[in-house]
Amino acid sequence: MSCGREYRETCRCPIDGERPLSLTVLECVSKVDGREPETLPPLHEAINPEALNNLFHGRDFGEVTFTYLDYEITVNSDAITTTQQVEDQPMTAD
Repeated sequence: MSCGREYRETCRCPIDGERPLSLTVLECVSKVDGREPETLPPLHEAINPEALNNLFHGRDFGEVTFTYLDYEITVNSDAITTTQQVEDQPMTAD
């Protein structure tokens, strides 16, 4: 028997194109984590913020997923989705 992970969406933040993506990620995580963005650990411990900020320059599509704190962050051209692991769930064999 192996264990699987169950995740739940905790926040979906639209991308406005006005602010850097790295800042928007921190703001989205702060909403669900209950801390001010400036009190969160540095984002560069999880992903290169400059590369993240430039992800959609010159193109309208793409996606990147990374882990930051206890959250799985998915950034695509429309929004940032923050999910959190709920708990390990036993998986049954079919």
